Amino acid sequence: MTVRGRAALWIVLPLLAAAISLIDPWFGRYVLPEVARVTFHGWPLPILSAALAGTGLLLLAARYAYGLATGFATRAMAVLLVGSQLNGLRAGPVDIFDLALLVVLTLWLAKLALDTTRPIRLSVLFLLASVLVLLGVAHLSLMSPLPWAVGVFGMTRVAIVALIVVDLCRDLRTIETVTRAFVLTAVASASLGLVQFAVAYLQVFHFTLIVPAETAFKPTPLGFVMRASGLCVTAQHFSSFLVYALPFALWRALDLRRWRDGAAVLILLAGIGVSLNFGAMLASLLMIGVVPFLRWPDLSIHLGLGLAGLVALAYFVGLLDLAYALSFGDAGVSKGVDQRKTLFALGLDQFGRNPLVGTGLRGFGSVDGNFWDRPVHNLLGQAAVELGAIGLLTVLAIFYILSLDLARLAPRPDKTGKQARIGLLLVLVAFLLGQSEPNLDQSNLWLVLALAQAIVLAARQGGITGSGPPEP
Repeated sequence: MTVRGRAALWIVLPLLAAAISLIDPWFGRYVLPEVARVTFHGWPLPILSAALAGTGLLLLAARYAYGLATGFATRAMAVLLVGSQLNGLRAGPVDIFDLALLVVLTLWLAKLALDTTRPIRLSVLFLLASVLVLLGVAHLSLMSPLPWAVGVFGMTRVAIVALIVVDLCRDLRTIETVTRAFVLTAVASASLGLVQFAVAYLQVFHFTLIVPAETAFKPTPLGFVMRASGLCVTAQHFSSFLVYALPFALWRALDLRRWRDGAAVLILLAGIGVSLNFGAMLASLLMIGVVPFLRWPDLSIHLGLGLAGLVALAYFVGLLDLAYALSFGDAGVSKGVDQRKTLFALGLDQFGRNPLVGTGLRGFGSVDGNFWDRPVHNLLGQAAVELGAIGLLTVLAIFYILSLDLARLAPRPDKTGKQARIGLLLVLVAFLLGQSEPNLDQSNLWLVLALAQAIVLAARQGGITGSGPPEP
């Protein structure tokens, strides 16, 4: 397909999805009355068209990303990335990402069996993730079998992600192609989220895979509206993927200065906005402010003065007050903040009573006072409460080691430095998002950490400059 043909396809496809979403309620009401009566999580849902439109959008992104790939590594990564944005399609604890990971793991093991001379690339990240898995396994005698199995399964899954992603992304060519697939998948998911939010806001119909569906609604300055989550299990999972893709899209737009790269950035920002996740919005603003400094370090003084001037102007004209009123002031954010404070306080009490052992993975829901049956909404607090002091130190070690290694590579003027600067920003943003969400076993977090670890190892072994071993 030509470049123009692909561009036209990306314009037509979101319009087609929107058209299907708008037409379908009337189609189901008058042509297929039985379909119109079907409900999903308590909300009227035209199942067939919504599923086809949304899944088709992401699968087309997967097909295009698969076409960009030049080998098994990048194609496997495209499958994992798209699977991560389809995890709302699930049967019990198993979702599409689990199936995608199983397929990639099976093919990866088969390739290793056929090529016994190919070494497995291990990393500090995988070893530390394995420590977290072992800590979770050791809690079997303290927990009920079902929550123990679910928790260990989730932690084992992300440890496998850390192993496979680092082993596959061995050189600069692979990493750059993977990041392009990352951005492409995020743009497709954000487009779906925009359509989802629009049809809900216009009262055409409500479609969400969040369980229970009532929790998808949130008080905002626009009213009590449904937040976008795409085909993800939560709005936080949806928005964090877009946030992690944003620095790659920003850097590409600043480098190439093409309209389609600028459009990709705007779509990602709009998708983050309709997710109504204020942690993701703050992280996006941080990256918009930081990426130009990383891209043009020689202009740091000029950029700093310009940014300070914009902040001062926003203060004097009242934009900062308006931003506060639309977020933490009158937008209903205080409810979520209060809940997080309560859960964190319960976590501190639990950690004080049992600092060495912890409750076990997914074990905090049974603690007295946790009426929501939820984990501590903080990555470090979650690790401390569920896995004890050793779990907390292990998570801190992951972020510290990755940040230190990337910071050492960041000053280089070549492509190594560019990748290291983006990787360092991703690790810091992942740590920031972890302060408001329980991301200990979230696939998005570990995909980003594994990409950052892959950058470090590729730089050390020469693969970042293209002189290392070819992609498997």
